[in-house]
Amino acid sequence: MAHSYVSFRDREIHLKDVDLIPIMALVLEESNTSHALSLNILKLMEQWRSTLSGYAPGCINCELDQHVTDADSIGQLLILFEKVEIRIQKSGEKMPANEVSALATDTMIKYFDDYPTLAMNSTLGKIKGLLLEV
Repeated sequence: MAHSYVSFRDREIHLKDVDLIPIMALVLEESNTSHALSLNILKLMEQWRSTLSGYAPGCINCELDQHVTDADSIGQLLILFEKVEIRIQKSGEKMPANEVSALATDTMIKYFDDYPTLAMNSTLGKIKGLLLEV
């Protein structure tokens, strides 16, 4: 199972790609319905789209340092994360496999089992922690 490192300001976390991909995809979906996102966050979302469409195992680069450069960018990303948390909560204990697979369509990864929302929340919490340890 592939793993990637997510880094921000000289700190990094190690995450399973199968946990990270649905989170990135959900954030992308939420960004599509959010208004007044900063140029930095818009560029970050474009980078994430590119990363997911060109996915290679163990090579996810979230590029937080490049695009999340100020408190406003951190705040906007955290708001997107809050919206994702709400969507995850609505799924209950597991998100249906077909929904998670639909999120990962660009990556060619197929989820055959319903995906534990605990793993999704854990991954999201680790990324949030990385941003908040400033």
